[in-house]
Amino acid sequence: MVNLRLYILFKAIVALTALLIAPAPALAMHDPDGEAFDVDLKAGELSEVLQRFSRESGMAIIFNHALVEGRKSRAV
Repeated sequence: MVNLRLYILFKAIVALTALLIAPAPALAMHDPDGEAFDVDLKAGELSEVLQRFSRESGMAIIFNHALVEGRKSRAV
C-alpha cells in the first residue's frame, strides 16, 4: 500500500515537472521586439552558413562542428 502511494506521488511529481518545463524552449525563443528580418544566405558548408546566420541575425547559434562536418546547406 505504501509503495503504491509512493508510486502515485512519484508519477504526479514527474508529470508536474514536465508541465513546468515544457514551455521553457518557447519562452527562450521569444523575441520581445517581435521584429522580423530578411535573410540572404548563399549555399555552402553548413558550419560556415550557420556562423554567417549567427553574425547576420545577432543570435548565438551553438552547434557541434563534428556533426555538421562535410554537410552542405542550400541557399536561404
